[in-house]
Amino acid sequence: MSLSSIVPRLAKPINAKRTAFLLCDVQEKFAGRIKNWDSMVKSCSVLLRTAHAFDAKVVATEQYPKALGATIPDLAALVAAGKGGKVYPKTQFSMTIPEVMEDIKDSDDIVLMGIEAHVCILQTTRELLAAGRRVSMDWQREIILRSS
Repeated sequence: MSLSSIVPRLAKPINAKRTAFLLCDVQEKFAGRIKNWDSMVKSCSVLLRTAHAFDAKVVATEQYPKALGATIPDLAALVAAGKGGKVYPKTQFSMTIPEVMEDIKDSDDIVLMGIEAHVCILQTTRELLAAGRRVSMDWQREIILRSS
């Protein structure tokens, strides 16, 4: 893919009505076991509240909740209060399970947040980019735009 084909996609403004905010695997068993946990939770909270302000779709996943528990209560409440507001269990690294993809089928832009950046976030990003979506990620309160 050439730079000339990437730049127009990056320059396109984000349309809140066609944007989905995805929360990845911020579950009870991980609390306190991940470095900078509180900062990450705060960043996710800010992004979920931003989704509410823009009336954007909100979807979350939980990695094998039977063993790892549910989404932490503070964020679960923000997900539930959001447009769509669904939480899906998964047993694969990527969030691109059929239920999530159906929920975000009308979303061109995805704001991705959560844990396991080296596996779940990476794999989700790769698959969303391959599906033609633009992906923004929260990384220590900075938004990094990526494109395929």
